[in-house]
Amino acid sequence: MESEYLPLGLKDAVDDPRLGQAFPKLSDSHIQSLYPFGKVKRFSAGEEVWTAGTSNLCMYVILEGDMQIVDGRSGIQIAIHSKGAFSGDIDILTGRPVVVGALASTDLEVLEVPGDCVRSIVDEAPALGEILLRSFLLRRTILQGTGIAGPLVVGSRFSPDTLRIREFFSRNRYPFKWEDLEANPETTKMLHEFNVKESETPVVVLPNGEVVRAPTNLELGAALGINRPIESKIYDLVIVGAGPAGLAAGVYGASEGLSTLVLDASGPGGQAGTSSRIENYMGFPLGLSGQDLADRAVAQAEKFGAQMIVPGKVTL
Repeated sequence: MESEYLPLGLKDAVDDPRLGQAFPKLSDSHIQSLYPFGKVKRFSAGEEVWTAGTSNLCMYVILEGDMQIVDGRSGIQIAIHSKGAFSGDIDILTGRPVVVGALASTDLEVLEVPGDCVRSIVDEAPALGEILLRSFLLRRTILQGTGIAGPLVVGSRFSPDTLRIREFFSRNRYPFKWEDLEANPETTKMLHEFNVKESETPVVVLPNGEVVRAPTNLELGAALGINRPIESKIYDLVIVGAGPAGLAAGVYGASEGLSTLVLDASGPGGQAGTSSRIENYMGFPLGLSGQDLADRAVAQAEKFGAQMIVPGKVTL
C-alpha cells in the first residue's frame, strides 16, 4: 500500500482489502501526462497545504516528500501520502468544501492539478480517469465508515432531528462523528464546554469549532458550504429530485450539451439511495449499494457539467 491509513486514525480500516485501490501509486507515465494540466509547488516541512473547508480544491500529486492528511475538527492524523501518490476524494470532482486538511510532513514537492482539469481527465483519459474516480469513491466510502473525521453531531438516538441530521450526512456522503446523549455520559460534559443545554440538542460542531443548534437541512448545508449559489442564468434543463430517474436525466441532459441543474431537498439517490443492496439494476450483475449507485451517477452528471444543488428548496 503506497499511501496508507495510519492505525492512530483508522485502525479498523488498516486491513481493508479496498485500500490498495483507494490509495494507488501513479506510474511515471501517468504523472508525466498530468504535467500539462498543473504546476509544480513546494512546501516546507510543517507548512499547511490546505485547510478543511476549502472549496474547489486542487489535486496534489506527490513528487518528493510526504504529505500528512488530518481531520479538520480533531486534528487526528488520518493518512500519509508519499511519492507517486495523489490527494483528494470525491470532493475534488464536486468542488464541495473538503472535510480534511493537509500538512507537509517533510519538505514537499507536488504537482498541483485544478479540480476542473481533473474532471476533464476523468472524462477524456479513460485509463487514468478510472484510477482516479475509483480511488476518490473508495476513499470517501472508507472515511465515512470510520466516524473519525468531519463534524461532530451530539444528540439523542430518540430525537427525530438527530435522526434527520445523521441521515442528511449519510445521504450526502459527508463523514461525521455521532455522540449519543444516552450512551456516553461524557457527552453531557462536552455540551457544557460548548455552553449548550440538552434541550438545545441536537447540535453540530463544525470543523472550525462553530456550534450549530438543531439546524435544518438548508441551514446545515449553508454552514458546511455544501450549498452553492445557483448561477443567474436560464438553464436548458432543471430537474427537481435527485433520485435515480433525476440523476439519469441529469447525466443524459448534460452529456448532450444542455445546461443542466439538479435540485433535491435532502440528498442524491432518493429512496434507492438508502438500499443496502440493489441486484436488479441493469449493468451490475453482482449488485451494488444504493449509495454507490448515487455516487457514480452524481460523479457522472457533474463530469458532463451538470450543476447539483443539494439541499435545495423549490417553490412555485
